[in-house]
Amino acid sequence: MLLLLLHEVVGCCLLAVLSEALVQSDLQRRVNSFFEAPGHTNNWAVLVCTSRFWFNYRHVANVLSLYHSVKRLGIPDR
Repeated sequence: MLLLLLHEVVGCCLLAVLSEALVQSDLQRRVNSFFEAPGHTNNWAVLVCTSRFWFNYRHVANVLSLYHSVKRLGIPDR
């Protein structure tokens, strides 16, 4: 009786581990396919700085920093 119960518990644990492995492998496959997809095809970024005076130079610096990040991500100028 105890051996049968132990067999069922081990079987359930093994089934849980295998199903978790299948879920993880499917998730890994989907993540890989997302990152291996072709690059940016129709992405746009519009950066606007609306400061009027020289003492707001930090706004220009923020926009230039965002421009650098957009270029690093591979979005072309045109």
